[in-house]
Amino acid sequence: MIDIILISPNLQIAESAIEAKKIYGLDLTIKCGLMEEAVGIAREIINSDNKIKIFISRGGTALKLSEIEGINLVEIKITVEDIFDALSKAKKIGNRILLIGFKNHIQGFHNLSNLVDLDIKQEIIYNEDDAYEKILKARLEGYEVVVGGEVQCGIAKMLGIPYVLLETSPSSFYIAYQEALRIRNVIINQKRKLEEFRVILDNTDDAYIAFDMNSNVTLINEACCEFLNVNQDIIGINIDKIKIKGFEFKNILDQISKDTYELFEINGKTVLASKQDLKLNYDDIGYMIIFKDIVNIRAEESKVRLKQNNRGLSAKYNFDKIIGKSKALQETKKIAKLYAKHESPILIFGESGTGKEMFAQSIHQNSKLKNGPFVAINCASLSTSILESELFGYVEGAFTGAKKTGKPGVFEMAQDGTLFLDEISEIPLDVQGKLLRVIQEKQIMRLGDDKIMPVNARIIAATNKNLIEEINNGRFRKDLYFRINVLRLNIPPLRNRKEDIEDLVKFFITKYGYNSVLISQNALDLMENYDWPGNVRELDNLVERLCVISNDNKISDSDILNYFSEVRNLEGIKELSNFNNNLTKDKIIETINFFNGNKSKAAEYLGVHRSTIWRYLNK
Repeated sequence: MIDIILISPNLQIAESAIEAKKIYGLDLTIKCGLMEEAVGIAREIINSDNKIKIFISRGGTALKLSEIEGINLVEIKITVEDIFDALSKAKKIGNRILLIGFKNHIQGFHNLSNLVDLDIKQEIIYNEDDAYEKILKARLEGYEVVVGGEVQCGIAKMLGIPYVLLETSPSSFYIAYQEALRIRNVIINQKRKLEEFRVILDNTDDAYIAFDMNSNVTLINEACCEFLNVNQDIIGINIDKIKIKGFEFKNILDQISKDTYELFEINGKTVLASKQDLKLNYDDIGYMIIFKDIVNIRAEESKVRLKQNNRGLSAKYNFDKIIGKSKALQETKKIAKLYAKHESPILIFGESGTGKEMFAQSIHQNSKLKNGPFVAINCASLSTSILESELFGYVEGAFTGAKKTGKPGVFEMAQDGTLFLDEISEIPLDVQGKLLRVIQEKQIMRLGDDKIMPVNARIIAATNKNLIEEINNGRFRKDLYFRINVLRLNIPPLRNRKEDIEDLVKFFITKYGYNSVLISQNALDLMENYDWPGNVRELDNLVERLCVISNDNKISDSDILNYFSEVRNLEGIKELSNFNNNLTKDKIIETINFFNGNKSKAAEYLGVHRSTIWRYLNK
């Protein structure tokens, strides 16, 4: 993945490197080259393939290599051991020694004369000409031996001055190699992060393009290349030179503000564009432009809505789940299906238990909004303060006990779907005013917030009360009534569609898994002669009970009569059948015939004592 190459200025140092390679097991390629020759070798290696290279060298050769742009370079440091080893050899030649080298080679070794009994002159050189002049001057001053690198020793040889090459010990190679490994790990980590970043950018639908402080392109992802109809060759090009067919790229960037989104039409697409500053240690190093396709944004919103549906914000009922063949019910379903084709507000009126939410869900399922959420809220089940926060949502700190993250209201949750407001008549007057404004303006402001947010949800409201009477009694706003009563749907009570009772009973028996339970005709006849003040919900609950307690898997007329006896005493239920109004002798005889002459059952059904039956019959 990454090669480590030593460029040695001479064979002697190369041999020392080979020894270090054997001793320490270094994975190292060794080349020889001095100064400009080394630069040529390095360039050739760099251009040979796409691998990353780390070079190791020393002295003037290392300085020359450092001039190559972008090179990864480790300089071999001369150790005290190397210096004293060379001085020891030089002492055998003479006591006046010139220690000379490039600044990266011998800098840091000061006052060596105080450490050894020698006359040592130390000189820093910057190039070969400088080295020649300083060595020649030292010779004239009487210095007997030169200690330095390959360049300095070559000049000393030419001038006839004895010299000692500053060698590099195997341990110095090992130290340099370890530094090269550290750099390699840093590069690998950087490359990994860049690759991770590239994969992230290239696997997003958003288009990203980055610039440096001079507005030269430094990065562009695949989505942006496709969007702008360019390729990666745009990297390094200045924004002024970028030619995009159909628009002036620079003019668009000039209109984009930091941390805000602006809407543009580019290459036939509607996009939101934003600008983000790029910083390094708090210093500006450039900026990035992000383009978001509106089509992709809407697609993401659809995914969110699907997730909401998976969390229960969905409709589960459809018109085929509303059981019954009666004319009244079929006419109601026909009107509801017509309403489903439109997005105007609907007011559903029906007694408790008639199935208002089933109709609301069925309308949603058959509308253009069926892929959006269906959110229902019972307005009677919450206190005024809680109801308001549930409707409109709130931000952090809006009130005591508010979640730190805030919470969206049902209007936000129902975005691009349907909001079902059950028992809307129970909303307090002050909240009704706020609700009216939201429905009219299609905007909300969360509790505790100062930002207005657009909302779009189809409103279906339901009530079991006469809202005209509520308006006359000052309990409901007239303007809100007219706003929600654009389309009106009346759900027939069960007493007005008794021909559906048999189908409903059979459906509920199957629903609760009691397929083997049978119901007698007399029991069905009794049910059809009952007015069902609790409507379908009451029938549903009764069938479940009778399935559980039925003897021999059969529901009889006695089971029904027992239920009638129970509910007769409930407040508000004054009549149990069509027969017990204005009790007459003819009605009693008709009831007795219905029960095949059983006067006890007739009395129980009529809700009177058996003696009352005899009294009427004897009149």
